[in-house]
Amino acid sequence: MEHKKLKVGLIGAGIFGGYHANKLSEHDRVDFIGVSDPDMDRASALAEKHGVESYGKSADLFSVAADIMTMIRGIPLSLQV
Repeated sequence: MEHKKLKVGLIGAGIFGGYHANKLSEHDRVDFIGVSDPDMDRASALAEKHGVESYGKSADLFSVAADIMTMIRGIPLSLQV
């Protein structure tokens, strides 16, 4: 049975975002379509590495037809409960 690839957008291009981008781009059922980050240099670098589009605003990434949007947000340990 052939499964449809899910279009996935990634919000956050930091250290954890980079890890998740690697996993998304390797998954055989994922069509990794783009990455957004307020730091456009960081978004562009990660997007270029994976051959996807980069966006400075998450709203711009939302406008692309995606099946799934995932947000990667690192929270400092001092703020975790």
